[in-house]
Amino acid sequence: MIEPWLIGLALVSLASIFAIQGRSPDAMDSSRLARLERKVDLILAKLEIDYNETVEDLVRSGDRIGAIKKLRKETGVGLKEALDAIKAIERNIKRS
Repeated sequence: MIEPWLIGLALVSLASIFAIQGRSPDAMDSSRLARLERKVDLILAKLEIDYNETVEDLVRSGDRIGAIKKLRKETGVGLKEALDAIKAIERNIKRS
């Protein structure tokens, strides 16, 4: 069983990446973003979570409920955590 706090950590890391991507990057931000992406990749690999872009694709298409269902199915997080992650993705998309 995957520890809930590890899933939460992965989601917070993903939200951080999306938040950083929403700003105009400079050299330091690009470096920090690359480090965060590597860390998230390691966390997801350790948790055996196969993260793919379909959650973001669902958000982009306006299917918030489908995105939440897919994220919950893939990660096992609760409804509140999934909703928070989807809202973070939506905010990032609106900024881009």
